[in-house]
Amino acid sequence: MKVLIVTPEITYLPQGMGNLANYVYAKGGGLADISSSIAGELFSLGTDIHVAIPHYRKMYRDSSHTRPLHRVILREKNKYFSKLSENRIHLANDELFFEREQVYSSYTLNDTSVAVAFQREVINTIIPRVKPDIIHCNDWMTGLIPAYAKSQGIKTLFTLHNIHTNYTPLSSLKEAGINTDEFEQHLYLSENENNPNDPLVNLLVSGIFASDKVNTVSTTFLEELVTGMHSFIDWDVRKEVISKHSHGHALGVINVPQSNQDPRKDRHIVMNYNSKGFLKGKKRNKASFQKEVGLEIKPNAPILFWPNRLDPVQKGCSLFSDILYQTVRKYWKDNLQVAIVANGPYFENFQKIAKFHNLEHRIAVVNFSERMSNLGYAASDFLMMPSKFEPCGLPQMVGQKYGTLPIVHATGGLVDTVKHIDLKKGTGSGFVFEHYTPSSLAWGIDEAIRFYKQKPETKNEHIRKIMFNSYKTFHSSKVAHNYKSIYSDLMA
Repeated sequence: MKVLIVTPEITYLPQGMGNLANYVYAKGGGLADISSSIAGELFSLGTDIHVAIPHYRKMYRDSSHTRPLHRVILREKNKYFSKLSENRIHLANDELFFEREQVYSSYTLNDTSVAVAFQREVINTIIPRVKPDIIHCNDWMTGLIPAYAKSQGIKTLFTLHNIHTNYTPLSSLKEAGINTDEFEQHLYLSENENNPNDPLVNLLVSGIFASDKVNTVSTTFLEELVTGMHSFIDWDVRKEVISKHSHGHALGVINVPQSNQDPRKDRHIVMNYNSKGFLKGKKRNKASFQKEVGLEIKPNAPILFWPNRLDPVQKGCSLFSDILYQTVRKYWKDNLQVAIVANGPYFENFQKIAKFHNLEHRIAVVNFSERMSNLGYAASDFLMMPSKFEPCGLPQMVGQKYGTLPIVHATGGLVDTVKHIDLKKGTGSGFVFEHYTPSSLAWGIDEAIRFYKQKPETKNEHIRKIMFNSYKTFHSSKVAHNYKSIYSDLMA
């Protein structure tokens, strides 16, 4: 069984998959970590696994982050293929990829052009070379592949990590070098108001429509899609998921964080720690983090940590900004601090709140970096995830591994991975609020601070239990086994 994973982003892969494993690193979001984790675990299980990804030449560098791949190529010239054998990692080549400095841009048309060029290379070059039995596609940037695969008799799994989609005129595919004559009937077409004779291809829905099986990245989000809980989700997306679900071809597979996001071995934090020694470890990391982001260095100050991108549509930024000042004032005597390590449209909003109220020693707003984010997990006490919807989410699981307890809205993958703490029963791993409102989020924060003020022996023993359980529960080998089972079903 030969499996080709097609993904627009990925982090480092196992050495056995080829020398390129040292270089391919293109991360736009959680999909990169998940793709890497799944491919790595499946490879370790003995699966004949291959990966197709755009050749982001400028972004790729060795695992020490010191030698860009394009400089190695220039230096080696004709020795390139012997020195950097592709083996199981297949780069789609196009000038659109070479000079990009990030996976996604702020321009929809640009991202769509990249997606089309990527899929052209996968269809015309990589699939014929690999000859896979199964193709595992991920999100809208791979939405054309299942339609082509169906015309070739190749089985496909299409994974929805999110519900965003883009459109492109059918004619643009042929202009880009994709011959759609053999698989046009498997694409999902929409009316083009600008040109009725040239329908629009809905990339995400095409992937759902043409695939043999589809999965969301949590079971609850699949239920929400099928039952219509989120009215803002495109009806075409819902309709095709419902169709797959009604025929038994849709399921939920919860994602998990990468294995290196673990306080026991994280190279980005100042002191590693486990569930037994978390008090000392978090104290050391807290002092370092507070100093670096400009917060008052106070070991007993509870820190609310925001690690998610500042997307106001999905991530609940407006809920938190509405109550941020009041929350800091409410717990002023408790020295409450807020640390936002993220980028996105709401970045300046939070900066302005901190500056206007002269609270920059209590509210830190800094740009995302992997090092600073991981240090934030290790330093903080609570993690903010008030998402309006969440197909899966990874930070709420990472937080539990680091002893940083999540405050989450009851939606999607957050429901599947966080249960409200009940100290009397000794259950739960975070704080779950039911309604998507600022007051409900405020209640969740109140619950967290109430927990923080519990007797140390009671509180700390519960945190130890959460950390210990998370190491076992959120393990990538479980996810890999789930996907391997799906692949076997497809082959059967």
